[in-house]
Amino acid sequence: CSTDHVFSGDPKDAPFLPDSTRAPITAYGKMMVEAEDIVSSLLEDVLIIRNGLLLGRGPLGTTGPIDWLQTRLREGKPATLFHNETRTPLGVRCLGRLGTQLALSPRRGVAHLCMKTRINRYDLGLKILHALGRNDLVHLVKKADRRHDSICRVQELVMEDPDLEAFRP
Repeated sequence: CSTDHVFSGDPKDAPFLPDSTRAPITAYGKMMVEAEDIVSSLLEDVLIIRNGLLLGRGPLGTTGPIDWLQTRLREGKPATLFHNETRTPLGVRCLGRLGTQLALSPRRGVAHLCMKTRINRYDLGLKILHALGRNDLVHLVKKADRRHDSICRVQELVMEDPDLEAFRP
């Protein structure tokens, strides 16, 4: 599996298709481009699955947006969520089920597995809170201005794959 972070996240380039130009802006995205290139150079009959933002709980409760949000709330810290950062997420169980089906299919090359729904990180945070039965929004901080952030952030990582409509949740 690869990731949507192989793309720039520039809204003028979205939605990103499997054959869209890769132009990562983060170290993680650059590493994943290298991994895709290595796998493609070593194997002829390969399928690279790029997933959107993964939603699920990590085994140690320390990975992903759900774990992160729960930790912030538990510690009474604010959760800064960007309303101008849009993603096409995917549940980890969907990735497992659909990724297996896709891997067993004749499809080769690059495929994108993600939901059809575009959602910004702030609204996603609200949905996660609702799913957790938490209605306390006191610690949710809506933010759009990323100029003062110390890390690079993508703005719109929206992927599509018209050939996989039957696979998309």
